[in-house]
Amino acid sequence: MRLTVTTGAAPPHRRSPFNPIARALEKCFEDWYHPQYYGLTRDVSQLEKSVQRLRARPPEADFDDVRRVLEANGWHQAGQKGSHVSFTKAGEMPFTIPLSDAHKVKRAYVQQICERLELDN
Repeated sequence: MRLTVTTGAAPPHRRSPFNPIARALEKCFEDWYHPQYYGLTRDVSQLEKSVQRLRARPPEADFDDVRRVLEANGWHQAGQKGSHVSFTKAGEMPFTIPLSDAHKVKRAYVQQICERLELDN
């Protein structure tokens, strides 16, 4: 038997009165785990994982992680010209991140981002 658990409303076949085992398991899970109570959403989880990956200072970080962390801290992508992406924020000096092959960001720029956003504190 394969059990799949969803955090939102269950699909119609799971809500069927003819599937009492699935209904009982779903009810137990809902009683135990309330994502709204803990303030958890999928975006927060992805953001936390991205921050952890950047804190590790890999030789090359994925640009999607960098962009996700910057946007969560109020920066927005102002533009891109070739392989250079610019980010701006009101009241802050803009900075440009050069991308290497396959949309990767070098460790030196990850270090600058972590220092500027104070991710290690």
